[in-house]
Amino acid sequence: MSVYTNPRAFADRVLKRISQPENWTQRAAARTATGAVCPVWDPDAVCWCLIGACQIEAHASKDWNAYSLFSRLLDDKVFEKTGSGGIEFNDNHSHAEVLGKVKEAMEELS
Repeated sequence: MSVYTNPRAFADRVLKRISQPENWTQRAAARTATGAVCPVWDPDAVCWCLIGACQIEAHASKDWNAYSLFSRLLDDKVFEKTGSGGIEFNDNHSHAEVLGKVKEAMEELS
């Protein structure tokens, strides 16, 4: 477990990872360039859903505290407004709407 927790930097990395539509997916945590479903940490993964992006960033940074804090913030502060969990929201909303919810959560970290 990481001794250093920076949820704002973590959120920035999540946003950057899925900021382009070609790096975001629905109905899978991650996909390869051919569209095949794969684990989030697969080196062939090229796109992630919102939760998958959070998971790969936690895996890459080992900052499990930031992952936990940001995930709870998404659930408690953002998704409660929509009645959806992170996976359901990601799979039933547009790329722009998903990015908007990440940015709303980031405002809570400022």
